[in-house]
Amino acid sequence: MDMALHTRVLTQPAELRAIAADWQSLCELCAVATPFQQPEWLLSWVEAFRPENIRVVEVRSGDSLVGLAPLLIYSREQERVLAFMGGAVSDYLDLRNRDASRQLLSFVSSENQRGTLTAILKTTACKSAKCPLQD
Repeated sequence: MDMALHTRVLTQPAELRAIAADWQSLCELCAVATPFQQPEWLLSWVEAFRPENIRVVEVRSGDSLVGLAPLLIYSREQERVLAFMGGAVSDYLDLRNRDASRQLLSFVSSENQRGTLTAILKTTACKSAKCPLQD
């Protein structure tokens, strides 16, 4: 059995809809998940606001979704900002698994090495004990 973690960055709304059932199952396993991290909420948010640069980091162990970081990149003045999806209208934003956190940091590092990302926003409501991005 393959226990290695595999990361994929999803960039299209159709890709997010395709993993909605796995995403929902992952949320059900997380005691601190809120409605704002559920696929129903964030897929509706994507359909309403149509962000141009979706960057959802999906982490799988074999076929199982074990982590998810629903992110996007947007422009602000001269910067490209990495932020959680739904940040302007959602109360609680978080990563869904520590493994996703590690993969997220790897993604951010690779973007910075290419010089394409100049700012990173952290959520102000990150309450999960599994979120290593807190101050």
